[in-house]
Amino acid sequence: MAKNKKTEATGILIARRPILHLSRQYAPGDELPTDDTAMVEAWVEHKAAAWEKVKPGGKKISSGGAATGDTTESTVSTQTEEDDKEE
Repeated sequence: MAKNKKTEATGILIARRPILHLSRQYAPGDELPTDDTAMVEAWVEHKAAAWEKVKPGGKKISSGGAATGDTTESTVSTQTEEDDKEE
């Protein structure tokens, strides 16, 4: 597979919306393939995907929020129904 030249210069392409490509479903935040230049350009143009910079060593540089733009954090309760009855 030929690498997209923009990939090396810019970083990695991240889905911003759900994308179905070649029978595979990509969720927001997933890294997208960059071997099809026409699809890459269409995703970016329609804001379905965006480039994210990568630090040397392969770590993404945070763009200040989740892939969907949501900056809230979610919490998960570990309390069980039995714990509720004891109180």
